[in-house]
Amino acid sequence: MMAKIAQLQANGCVPETNWQDIQGVTLEVPHRTLWTHLQFRRYAQCPICNLHVRDFFRNHEKIHRAGIQEIIIFQSTREQLVSHLHDGNVHVIADPKRQLYQLFGVQNSMRSVLHPGAWWSAMKGAAKFGMHLPRNAESMFGMPADFLISPEGVIVEAHYGRHADDHWSVEDLIQKRSVGR
Repeated sequence: MMAKIAQLQANGCVPETNWQDIQGVTLEVPHRTLWTHLQFRRYAQCPICNLHVRDFFRNHEKIHRAGIQEIIIFQSTREQLVSHLHDGNVHVIADPKRQLYQLFGVQNSMRSVLHPGAWWSAMKGAAKFGMHLPRNAESMFGMPADFLISPEGVIVEAHYGRHADDHWSVEDLIQKRSVGR
């Protein structure tokens, strides 16, 4: 049994840090002028994750116009992400050692894929992108999480998914940002 990791809550703060995305771009977290949306996903070829992140790729301009820096974190290596999930407009971070997952309290659980709420998206994603199982240190049991962070570094809202398809949509994010002004 895995040890429970402390989850972060709204009104908590994130320390100022710099991260590097898979394209080598250095990112400020928190950003000095933009809000930051961190979303934690499972693995590079996850059919559920691919459905979800491609919606964020398509809507990157809308997200940026809302004053949000989008960062998507995967438990995959840089090589796996570059070969499979390359967009160029959305920042993607490789975290195969799950250091950021630990820092933000994002866990693995069998509920991720066993929960009926994940099944429809798993079938839809598999039909569209193929069924690919995790490789190397990736896990199919990763739980999603979303964090909206103000330019001051305050976590305005934190959401820990109950299953692999329990995450914010683009519309949810925009609405949360407009409330958090």
